Amino acid sequence: MSKPPLSGPSSAETESLPAFVARQEDALNRARKAERGAQLIESAKDAAEAIRARVAGPSQDLSYEERAALIAVKRMLFNAAADIWPGWSVDENRSSREELDDALDLARQSADLVEILDLGKCQEGTAAWLVGAFELALGQIQDSLTSFSRAERLYADAAEPALVLLTRGYSAIACEAGGAMPGCTPNLSEILEQLSAGNFEDGKDLCEQLRTAHTIFTGR
Repeated sequence: MSKPPLSGPSSAETESLPAFVARQEDALNRARKAERGAQLIESAKDAAEAIRARVAGPSQDLSYEERAALIAVKRMLFNAAADIWPGWSVDENRSSREELDDALDLARQSADLVEILDLGKCQEGTAAWLVGAFELALGQIQDSLTSFSRAERLYADAAEPALVLLTRGYSAIACEAGGAMPGCTPNLSEILEQLSAGNFEDGKDLCEQLRTAHTIFTGR
């Protein structure tokens, strides 16, 4: 009697890394349209862990495909976290504190990858901004001010004046949300004037973003 054939490797093991990453990212993008809160966070974690399991070794030994895979993980974690941040619209459904904490963890994992992969000052600034944005949403005002200040410095180093002003605006919102804090003077109106006067390509949108966040986090 012949022996049954041995089971072969799973499709995930034989599939090329770029194809596997593309499939995971496509699935998460679909989830971002259909899922919210904890469900979306879990989908993002699962996708990130699945890809990381295919990437071995320290960052300096990464192949081109492995580096591209981790850049995709960075992007996926950032986008899923940003979807959950409650500061985009006054009509946004509010997440629970646990969901905000978990989304902040996604943002921090994404920020770690930006630094590990040395993706540049602008991306570091954006990563620091998102961490600060969640700290603001969680009422961790001092932490958010530290993150926004770091983002502002990174954007300045990257020669991104509009983003410097945007992040400075978030610091002003955090100051106002935190009440009377030593050395913290809200100046959002002045920052909005500078953004409007700067003839920045996205100046109008950035101003609207700040006004919306101000309404949400200060109630004004």
